[in-house]
Amino acid sequence: MGLEDILDQMVCIWNQGLFFEVHEHLEGIWQVSAGAKKQALQGMIKAAGVYVHLEYHHRLAANRLAAGAVDLLERHRDHLSFIANIDEFIDDLKTGNPEPTVLLLIEKK
Repeated sequence: MGLEDILDQMVCIWNQGLFFEVHEHLEGIWQVSAGAKKQALQGMIKAAGVYVHLEYHHRLAANRLAAGAVDLLERHRDHLSFIANIDEFIDDLKTGNPEPTVLLLIEKK
């Protein structure tokens, strides 16, 4: 299974609201990644953590993770080009939207 398939699966897991599972799903590829790709994956892992904390009403922890996620996602968005609505996703994290963005995949040719 290629990286593209793993990332497509991550989007499906995210859209099911399984944020702890998103973290677990990405952890393995994050550990063997390097550079900007690793930073982009870390941003996604932190974003998932935002919603795990919100499930437990830990707003302060969620806000801290969101700030870190936004920083990483903005700097390394080119490695997340498979997400069609990456700007909306980042904006929702910035504004503290408690409803997670439904991630949309770029249509493959």
